[in-house]
Amino acid sequence: MTCLPSPPGARRALYGSLLQQPGAESPDFADQVDDILAQLAGTYRSAEGVAAHAVPGEGAEVELWGLGGSGGQSARVAGERGLPFAANYHVSPSTVLEAAEAYREAAPTSCSPRSGPAAESATGDRGPHARRALRWGETRAGHDRQALRRAWRWR
Repeated sequence: MTCLPSPPGARRALYGSLLQQPGAESPDFADQVDDILAQLAGTYRSAEGVAAHAVPGEGAEVELWGLGGSGGQSARVAGERGLPFAANYHVSPSTVLEAAEAYREAAPTSCSPRSGPAAESATGDRGPHARRALRWGETRAGHDRQALRRAWRWR
């Protein structure tokens, strides 16, 4: 894509469109992720060809992760782009396996995607207190720990 000279006011309009949601409409999530990746890479251009640079983010060696609670768009977008993915077990324990599967299915075979659950942890100052807190968490979540462990192994 060619970077065109900026007409007067174009940069201000570009930054306004990047930072504001006109009419409270959210842009497509996949497009937003692509925009973030392009800004980090220093290759972002608006539809009109105007460049935008994320300072100090451009060129930073950061690893963008997807986070999702189901087999929805977050899992698919992260998988399609080969991004690491964390399934938010702490928000939706009953759909974490669905999220892992959707991520795997969307990931290209040419990449080595990474994933794992984002989960609550339970602690206590003594062994019995910690075990009691962990049992409460397992009961509350109603999950099968063995199924969860299997879900995060690549086949």
